[in-house]
Amino acid sequence: MRELVAKYNLPPYQNADGTYPIPSAANPFAYPLFPFANPPYAARAYAYISAAQYDALVACWYYKKLYNRPAPYKTDNTIISKVSQTDLPSYPSEAAVLAGVTAEMMKLLFPTEIAFIQAKASEQETATIMAGAATRSDIVAGEALGRQVAQVFIARARTDNAGKAVGTPADWSNLETTATAKGETPWYSLEVPKRPPMLPLFGKVTPFLFDTATVSALRPPLRHLLPVRK
Repeated sequence: MRELVAKYNLPPYQNADGTYPIPSAANPFAYPLFPFANPPYAARAYAYISAAQYDALVACWYYKKLYNRPAPYKTDNTIISKVSQTDLPSYPSEAAVLAGVTAEMMKLLFPTEIAFIQAKASEQETATIMAGAATRSDIVAGEALGRQVAQVFIARARTDNAGKAVGTPADWSNLETTATAKGETPWYSLEVPKRPPMLPLFGKVTPFLFDTATVSALRPPLRHLLPVRK
């Protein structure tokens, strides 16, 4: 995840007419590649993946206790375990649950990297089997469970308004005009040509833990700067 965030944290180069292209989720392979993994995008990506992983592991341990299948090294003394042996059940595999849920979320967030993401998930699952910690059926069940949990978060992510956070030229102009009218100093780019703001409508993305109305209530009040006393 960190590798892809770093790889895609590249602002696009300007067009010949001085405007800047915007990454498109509908056409992620066109320049500039989707996404531009700037700090707001990265923060949202980490939040979604962390939340999805947590819920997937909760579901994983429910089924572990339900079926209570012992690990392979507990039932076959010819297996040389490469992990610490415990009495915890192995079905479904928690490693596969994490691989499945993380891969599915990352495919949404980094759609041009699906082959790389799937290869990493398969690598993790294969390592778990080779370590004697899980059977193939443990892995298959775990991955399926992880991907199923991911669908709940993917459905939410598609409707949380993040896709509108980049705004439009009219939105950018309105933000600057509104700030000036309030006596505030608006943000503006010092680059040439002038670069648009970075996800200026990100504040309208639906939060995880409370409704949109609460966002304004939690925002600290603006205070005018006091003159410096000499």
